Amino acid sequence: MSKNEFNHRQALAMGGGLMTGLGLGFFLLQTMGGLAFVGSTIGGIGLLISANIK
Repeated sequence: MSKNEFNHRQALAMGGGLMTGLGLGFFLLQTMGGLAFVGSTIGGIGLLISANIK
């Protein structure tokens, strides 16, 4: 398997991390404000990046 080959588990981790961050952000948006929403989204993107690092 080459290093450039796309892995389906990476795709699931990327999508799941981003969706988890967005979902958590929408729940925190009402109570904590917009900064918590942005922070949750960045956290989800952080999970997305960490899924690609081996």
